[in-house]
Amino acid sequence: MRAYGIPEKGAQCAITGLFEMEHHVRTVYGDSDDYYRGDKWAEEGLHPHGNGQGNGDGPALWACISSPLLRIMREMGYGVEFCSPITKKVLHLSAIGFVDDTDYIQMARPGETDQEVTVKVQEGMALCDYLLQTTGGALELSDAKSDFINIGFEWKNGRSKMKKKDESLSISVCNNLGILQNVRQLNPTDARETLGVFQAADGSEEAQDNKLKKKVKDWVGNIE
Repeated sequence: MRAYGIPEKGAQCAITGLFEMEHHVRTVYGDSDDYYRGDKWAEEGLHPHGNGQGNGDGPALWACISSPLLRIMREMGYGVEFCSPITKKVLHLSAIGFVDDTDYIQMARPGETDQEVTVKVQEGMALCDYLLQTTGGALELSDAKSDFINIGFEWKNGRSKMKKKDESLSISVCNNLGILQNVRQLNPTDARETLGVFQAADGSEEAQDNKLKKKVKDWVGNIE
């Protein structure tokens, strides 16, 4: 917060409020006597973490965290570069991020093999993980949250076709316990749910279409 010009007193006020706020559990029998607060963190040898679910300044604070992270990724040469054919302006994109969902993209340069690009991705992921840890964060490596896709094309019978996943390619990152863990690899045709929408690297909308049809079918069944 301070790095982006937020006054010291304002930053202290935000953190102090989170640290001293008492969190009780409300039930039909009333509020719990026990609570959780910053002094509990101190007793457990922890530090205040997170900004609170639903906090109004959450998006702005995430921008303060993610912007330097993505800038460092670009400065270290990770990501992809797009050159405008008219203005010749180069756009360097290290990742696409929305809240806590981020897609890290690495493009092969002319002559690079899939294996060489995978090595670059491995290095970029390790850097991303390290940068997140400096902010108190960590990568979520469960199959429902993290995976990687190798997108490439091969010619067959005079037509281009997307390659299937290559089991010889692998990427591993440390989880929140510091244990090295392999990241699941998907086929470009595999759809996964991201922020409530099923997406596939090949652009197919079949999985999302089926999801919406099921929602309609369930809704009709409930009102009959």
